[in-house]
Amino acid sequence: MYHSTLIVSAGFAAFLALAGCGNSDDKESLRPDLAFSAGVSATPIDPAVGQPITLGWTVVNRGQKDSKACTWRVLSNGVTLVEGTIAALQTDQTTVITATITDTPGYHTYTVLLDATNLINEDQPSVAYQDPVGVGEANNSAAISLVVAAASGG
Repeated sequence: MYHSTLIVSAGFAAFLALAGCGNSDDKESLRPDLAFSAGVSATPIDPAVGQPITLGWTVVNRGQKDSKACTWRVLSNGVTLVEGTIAALQTDQTTVITATITDTPGYHTYTVLLDATNLINEDQPSVAYQDPVGVGEANNSAAISLVVAAASGG
């Protein structure tokens, strides 16, 4: 009789697990996932020294839970050039962000970081969330490289 009770208990526990019951982490397994919907763009693509460069990108929440507001940053050689706030996004909602910078002559790679302070837990549990493009923090950066021309002598 003890053996049959164990089988019934194990069967009941399996039923609860399949039904999504009894797991206090169910809501915790649904998380936001901020990502770039495309890469970073720049205007102009051939800037001169002192000329404003406008960087633009679109952020999408591909996760299964709304995100809270967080910080974005634009870096060049590891140095923060500008930062701002990404508004809270509902699931599948997007927002367009632009930042204007100027830079010295030469080759520069500008890296944009979403959720730059890691405020949002985007690590997706593999069972609850499948994403073929990338999940978690891995899709929170994108970069663009530009050559800033020296001032022409006159």
